[in-house]
Formats: sequence, structure tokens, C-alpha cells
Amino acid sequence: MNRISSSHFLSTPRFRCFDPTNSNSYPDHTTNHKHYIPTTTSNSNSTSEMITPKIVTGDNGYILEDVPHLSDYLTDLPTHPNPLQYNQTYSAIVVQKDGPRGPHFRRAGPRQTVSFEPEEVNACIVTCGGLCPGLNTVIREIVCCLHHMYGVNTVHGIEGGYKGFYARNTIPLTPKIINDIHKRGGTILGTSRGGHHTSKIVYIIGGDGTQKGASVIFEEIRRRGLKVAVAGIPKTIDNDIPVIDKSFGFDTAVEEAQRAINAAHVEAESFENGIGVVKLMGRHSGFIAMYASIASRDVDCCLIPESPFYLEGPGGLFEYIKRRLQENGHMVIVVAEGAGQENLSENTRNINQQDASGNKLLQDVGLWLTQKIKDYFSMQEKININLKYIDPTYMIRAIPSNASDNICCTLLAQSAVHGAMAGYTGFTIGPVNGRHAYIPFHRINERQNKVVVTDRMWARLLLGSTNQPSFLNAPDSFEDDHTEIHSENGESEENGYHGDNGYILEDVPHLSDYLTDLHTYPNPLQYNQTYSAVRQCFVGEDDSVAQQIVVQKDGPRGPHFRLAGPRQKVSFEPEEVNACIVTCGGLCPGLNTVIREIVCCLHHMYGVNKVHGIEGGYKGFYARNTIPLTPKIVNDIHKRGGTILGTSRGGHHTSKIVYIIGGDGTQKGASVIFEEIRRRGLKVAVAGIPKTIDNDIPVIDKSFGFDTAVEEAQRAINAAHVEAESFENGIGVVKLMGRHSGFIAMYASIASRDVDCCLIPESPFYLEGPGGLFEYIKRRLQENGHMVIVIAEGAGQENLSENTRNINQQDASGNKLLQDVGLWLTQKIKDYFSTQEKININLKYIDPTYMIRAIPSNASDNICCTLLAQSAVHGAMAGYTGFTIGPVNGRHAYIPFHRINEKQNKVVVTDRMWARLLLGSTNQPSFLNAPDTFEDDHTEIHSENEESEENGYHGQFLFCD
Repeated sequence: MNRISSSHFLSTPRFRCFDPTNSNSYPDHTTNHKHYIPTTTSNSNSTSEMITPKIVTGDNGYILEDVPHLSDYLTDLPTHPNPLQYNQTYSAIVVQKDGPRGPHFRRAGPRQTVSFEPEEVNACIVTCGGLCPGLNTVIREIVCCLHHMYGVNTVHGIEGGYKGFYARNTIPLTPKIINDIHKRGGTILGTSRGGHHTSKIVYIIGGDGTQKGASVIFEEIRRRGLKVAVAGIPKTIDNDIPVIDKSFGFDTAVEEAQRAINAAHVEAESFENGIGVVKLMGRHSGFIAMYASIASRDVDCCLIPESPFYLEGPGGLFEYIKRRLQENGHMVIVVAEGAGQENLSENTRNINQQDASGNKLLQDVGLWLTQKIKDYFSMQEKININLKYIDPTYMIRAIPSNASDNICCTLLAQSAVHGAMAGYTGFTIGPVNGRHAYIPFHRINERQNKVVVTDRMWARLLLGSTNQPSFLNAPDSFEDDHTEIHSENGESEENGYHGDNGYILEDVPHLSDYLTDLHTYPNPLQYNQTYSAVRQCFVGEDDSVAQQIVVQKDGPRGPHFRLAGPRQKVSFEPEEVNACIVTCGGLCPGLNTVIREIVCCLHHMYGVNKVHGIEGGYKGFYARNTIPLTPKIVNDIHKRGGTILGTSRGGHHTSKIVYIIGGDGTQKGASVIFEEIRRRGLKVAVAGIPKTIDNDIPVIDKSFGFDTAVEEAQRAINAAHVEAESFENGIGVVKLMGRHSGFIAMYASIASRDVDCCLIPESPFYLEGPGGLFEYIKRRLQENGHMVIVIAEGAGQENLSENTRNINQQDASGNKLLQDVGLWLTQKIKDYFSTQEKININLKYIDPTYMIRAIPSNASDNICCTLLAQSAVHGAMAGYTGFTIGPVNGRHAYIPFHRINEKQNKVVVTDRMWARLLLGSTNQPSFLNAPDTFEDDHTEIHSENEESEENGYHGQFLFCD
């Protein structure tokens, strides 16, 4: 059966579903004996000049937008067993409830059979277009994946972009040559714009123009009938490539852009009438400017290409600047390079000039805007301003990728290799709603992705961060369609709804469930000028998020969760709301950011002025320690680590309404509070916001603070690597957090690529004997002269001595106190090599445990915190209660407490994500006995119920669980 990823922009009228089967953002939870993605292909003898999109429809609006396969025009193409099966280690998002399924894409990943034998592969890699963080990382991962997973040894790099084809400039690429290139910005192959060639097989890494060139190459190869696979990997910091969630390098660019904004804010607030202006990249799309502004929270005005603005007159930019200076004494303006081009003088000499890719050369809007502001305030307003201009344009792209993008690059590169080896061609690889899929070139090249200024994301920036005017006339659209939406087809059963084709909605409680006379009121957002410009401002009552994003063609739709967002009706009037916020459990990057965003969302969007913080966690209820929280009080708290409210473990109370921010134990306490409130029949909404750097909360993609923790953990690993490689027989050991789940250790190891062995709680290990850790350390020292070991705090506890005094002790949350596995392991290694092997080793131990959680959140987590906090406020104001908010396959949803509390999320060591670490990064032994499963089930898998038509498949409207 085919597993296919849903498109993320389905055109569906009212009931939209989104899919949360996965408990973290990237891993595919499949067991080792099912790590192949079943494949069914059809043969076609078409040799047309231009490829016809392989779009096939089926029952209930099912559409598969398939990618070409070599067998489409090579009818005698042989297939071979995938060599991965012999490797020991590797052994819909938004749809309507009863509506069409819409477009799907073929899921990425290894297939059971491949179309190329390793010795016949001559792979080439080319990088084109502008620079981007992560280019070298993608190159490295393609080479390592081909070598370590498929045994391919012939890989060449084309120097100088597409133009390198003509000059025939190539360099051999081996794992040894590219080992450390991920630590450098730019690309070791060089790059250029324009000039594609049509006679070479390549992995093509580049932006929208590059992908168009790749499409031409593929069409020419197909016309000639060559056994050549063409795979594209989209690259642009502008994030303007359609269909995919985001492109690699974007997170790094936003992080670096935020630093420039922070510098501008420091300059601006240090002078009377200080104005900081920052120009950022964004030719046609303002994503970098928008996301960096949200992440920074110091921006007063964000100007992007998609939102025209004017300078003078009522509602103009100058009037807004003057008002902000009067109110605040300073302000920060962020402008994307493509913004306001229609306002600039036509007399600029490069007005009609183009670059090599055919892009119009832009006029410098940053310098133009700063001069206009200076002239206006000096000549017309007679006000002395101190304007500081920062243009970090190329700084944000010419740097190495951060931890988040490093992991993204790994998944993209490996998915591209798997697809090409399986014979798929003419495709771009990218994440679609959190799952990697193969996307036909024509879908990538049909348009550019842009910020939709009538979308809720832009409104979040305007209302929740800058409070700038929208420079748009708000359409009077609400009077026409303000009727409340109800589901006509769902059957209610214990807050769950069952529909056709196995549809299940796991709903969250609503106050109306037990308050039968509950009044509703118009949502005040509809009267806000900024938010009223948003299309589909309110979430329909039937909108839901599907649990399973990877669907089978004929499988059931399975569980769904209610889609988060503002509703047309609310259950509380602003003046009656007395909101409370409490933070519980351990620290986590982003706690203060969530607090700030809840307060600002309640105040700016709903007009709620009574918000209190409970000090000291759940225990604060007993002491009745509260502090008032206002936008002014919380304005800068996101720049500090920890929580301004303090925290504690244990001790929940049952008589107060709160926004509860905490981990799995905290959410269990929140569930008890909710049950007591419901028993008493109180008009109180309880909303949970999950928090843990361990990322061990089920259902959701990932918890806030995780990206920051991984980034900080990577720094510790880098330090250990420097120490280890500087000494003969150097060993660096790093202990990271991870009581029961090894996600931080695993992701930081993948991001770093300097780790030789990663030990986590889910994967038992042993020290001595054949295949043990000591044997592996000795071999790595002989091969490489040094090594780095990362160990999670919960790993190997079964190996430690039972005589430790805290063996049965527990903390306030009931968690067993762990023994220090880091110190134990370092001592064991020292003893073994000094007494048994008689080898002098230089072991350096780093324990950054609390450093990775006691810091402010990075740009990625800042944005995550904003979306979580605002979604929680929208849900509680609408009367939903007893829920946790979290991203499920990239869409925020309201999840019942019982689903969050039923289990912990853990690394699945028989999953492809763990295998990616072992094979693609550390090459460590698995410390597991490989099950003899392949001999029993190595037959090629075909679907018996699929009807093939031009490589598209017909099916029923079903989403699988």
C-alpha cells in the first residue's frame, strides 16, 4: 500500500482536518522490519517533449500528484534489492470532514527495491543561485548517505553552479573530504546564477530559478531516454518556494536577523527620539522580516513587499513614527529589501537592470527610507531624531546553519538520495506538513510563496507584536457571513465525534457541556481594524486536525483534533475575565516568552486587563502569591531565561482558573484541576501549554524550548570535539538532559556531526566484550585518533552500581532520582584503558545539563511560543477547557488532557530517525541483536486493491490512523 503525504494547502470549504499521529516533528514511527515505504509503479512509453503532470483523481476527490519514475520511459528497467536491508543498524493535513481529500504527494524514504546498483552510480552535486546557510551540510549528507547507506563511492561536485557543466569543473567528493564542511558558511562547490546544462545527472540544490533549470534538465533526459535520475533540493532563505513548509537555511537566517534587530533596539532606546532601521533580505516575500520581527518583539513597524505602505498623510508611516516616539521615546523599523519599491523614484539608474537569473535589480529601500525619515522630521516636524541604520543583508546567509537547519538538511539530503536510488526523478524533496514528500517540479515552479497579508500570521505580528497600522482598508466582510457554524453530520459520544470513513474527532471539553445556560458573545477581534482584514478570520466549529498525516490510500481517516484559533463567538466578556498564569516543573527556554504572549494576546486582542501570575508553581495557590501582569510589566521578560513567576514541582490546587505551563506531570495536575472545576460547575476554562526540553510529551510534534536546548547542547558537543581532537587519544564525553527520552542527545548529535557514539535511555548498551562500548572506543581511537561520546542522563542506569545511596529517592514530582551516569562512564573508560589496554587517553568531561535550559529561547522557539500562547488564549476565550495546545503535524490543535497524559514520548530505536543517526552520523554499533526479520518478509509489496492510471492511484476518502 502507498503511504502518501497530504498537501498543506488543500482547497476545502468548511470542515478542515489536520493530522497528529506523531509525537515529535520529524521522526517516522515505523518499526525496523517496516522501514521501507511500499511502492507501486506503472509503465508508460511516453516520450513527449514536455512532461505531462502525473495527476490522477479517484473517489471522494482523492488526488495523487505523482513524480516521474525511470520506469515511465525505460520499460526494461531492472530493480535490485535495497542494500539497506542487509545493514545491521538499519534493520491531509487540513481537510473537510465530509469533503474531498484533495492533493497528495508521494512519501519520501527508502524503498525495498532500487533502480541503481551501487557500482553503476555516478552521482553529481551542484549548488546554484545565492548563498544560504546549510549548503555545505546538504552536500556532506548526500555524500555520506550515498556512501554509508548505499555503498556508492563515485560522487562528484560540479564547481561554479550550472556554468560548471560547460567548463567541466568537477571535484571528487568522499566522506573524508567533506567531513567538516558543515562548519563553514557558503558552499565548497561555488555557485552562480543562470546557465543550466542538459546532459549530466545531478543532485541540484538551489532556489526557484534553479529548480526551473532542473526541470528543463529532467525533460531533456527523459526525451533522450537516459537512465538518469534528477533530484532537486530547494534552497532559499527567503522561504518563497511553494508547497513545502519551509526551506533549509530559513531558521538560521531568522536567528541572525533577530540579532541585527536586537542591536538596532539597543541603539534606539539609548538615545532620545532614537530610531533603529534594519533592512533584511526578501525580494518578493517578507517571511524573514515577519518572522524575525515576531521573534524579536522589539519591532514597532515591519514593512514587507506584500503590504504596500505610504509615508505622508493620515494613517501613513510618518504619522505612526511620530506617535510611537511620543509614546515610547524610541522605535525600531524592519524593512524587507523588496518593500516599497513602488514608492521609490523612477530616476534610479538600475531601474531596468537584471541579474543573471532574470531578476530585476532592486533599488535600495533601506537607504531611501532612512533619508526620507530624516528629511521629514528635520524639515517638517522640526524634531531632532537619532536614526541608526543596520544592513546585515548578506550576513544572514553567509554563515553555517544552526542546529535546527542542520537536522533539516540531513533529512532533505537523505530523502533525496532514497528517492533517486529508487528511480524517482524530476522531483523536489521538501517537508509537507511535517513529513517529507517527493513533489513534481511543476508544482514547485508554478508560483512563488508569499506572505498573505490577510492571513492570521500577519495579524499576529501586527496585533501581538508591533501594533502598527495595517495600511489596508479593512473589508466589511463580517456582516455577510457571521452565522455560527455547527456540524450537521457528527455524532457526539463523550466529546468524540464519529463520521464517515472512520472519521473520529477526539474533542476537548467545552463549558457548555455542563453549563447549559452559558451565554456567548461576539468575538471582539471582529471589531479590530487590523484583525478584521484577515480572510477566514475565525476557525469554524467543525475544523479539525487529523492525527495521521501519512495516509494509506484505502485506510480509515482515524483520529482528529480540534483546530486551534479564534472562534466567531466567545464565552467570556473581557471585563469578567480574571486570568491567571502558573509555571510548574523544571525550567525551559521560552517560559517568559509564553507568559508575555498570553498577557499581550489577552490585552491587545480581547481587551482583557485582569491577568495575574501565580508565583512558585502550584504551591503558589496555597500561599496566594500573585503578581499583576500587564503588557508594560512583561514587555522585556522574553530576553531573560527562567520564569518571572518562579516554579516548583508537585502541589496542585483545584479552585483557580489558570493558563498552566509545564511538562507531563504539570499537565496531569491540570487535568485534576479541570475535573474538579467541572464537578463544581464553575465557569472556568483550564488551558495547558506543554513545556519540556526533553520533548517527551506525546501527540504533539515538539514542545517549545526544545530547539533552543538542542542548539545549546550542540555548542557543548563542539567544545568537546575541539578538546578531543587537540590531544593524542582524546575522548570528549558530554552528558545531556534526557531522563526517559533521548531526543536532545539524538538531535544534538545529528546537528553536530562530530559525535562518534550517542547513548540514550531507550537503547541499552554494554561496556565489555565483542560489540561493546570499550571495543568500539578502541577502534575509533585507532582509526581517527580521537572520539566524542554523548550520553543522556537516563542512559545506562541499569549498568550502574546498586549501592548508590539515592537509588530509591524521588523528587517532588515523584520522579526517581537518577545516578550520575556521566561521571560513572568517564571513570569506567579511564579504568579500562589504563589497567587493561595500557593506553594513555586524554578524557575531557563536559556536563552542561542546566545550561541548556536556563537560557532565553532562540528565534525559532520565540515564534513557537507566540503561536502556542495565542492559540491557548483563543481556545479558553471560546469556552474550550481541559485541553493542551500543541502543534500536530505543523498545525496547532486542542488536545484533550487524557491524550497528553496517557504515555511519554520516547525515541523509537527501530525507527528511521535513530538509524539516520547511527548510519549517517556516528556509525556506531546499535548494541542490539538485529532480528532475523528480513528473510521472512522480503517479497516485493504490491497493493491488490489499487487501480493504476498514468501512475496515479484512485482510492476512497479515507485517512489512516
